[in-house]
Amino acid sequence: MLELEPHVLRYWEDEFDQVQPGRGEKSKQRRYKQRDIETLEQIKLLLREKGFTVAGARNYLSNQAHSSPWDGHIMRTARADMKKLANEMRKLKD
Repeated sequence: MLELEPHVLRYWEDEFDQVQPGRGEKSKQRRYKQRDIETLEQIKLLLREKGFTVAGARNYLSNQAHSSPWDGHIMRTARADMKKLANEMRKLKD
């Protein structure tokens, strides 16, 4: 799904407290919840595309835990809606 090697996932599990996969009772295989997958996607974005260090990404995610949930799509959509509303208000004012 994430196109990551298993050793990378294990390393990120050790480095980021936000990723806590469960384990199957008999097989002991890791079982990732949707939240874990979303967090891993965010870690991948921060490290590989935005150039964060592991410590920087860890700090960023810790700060995000104390604020609103991170979702780039929702934020972009909300920003576009706010710009549209501001333009409409300017037109009404004139």
